[in-house]
Amino acid sequence: MENELIFDLYCRCIRSSEELHVALAALLNFPAYYGRNYDALHDCLADKALKTPFLLRIHGWDTLEEQLGLPRCVALRHVLQDCAEECSFSYAID
Repeated sequence: MENELIFDLYCRCIRSSEELHVALAALLNFPAYYGRNYDALHDCLADKALKTPFLLRIHGWDTLEEQLGLPRCVALRHVLQDCAEECSFSYAID
């Protein structure tokens, strides 16, 4: 996308869902009322993407799966995919 912002999330230090949500909120400058759950993540990603297209690059996905467990990471991936399909948001996982 033209003029796309890029945000890089490094997951090697994330040890819990709470830490993931805190890191995402800080990186993406979510509002103070961010609920730190996947529904709130979807809403905040969509709101941000409506204002400015952006790319979220997630580094260390394997580490995230180890720390959070596969079910939480599958849920996270669903949120990311839903937002990518709905608005000017894209993501990359490595």
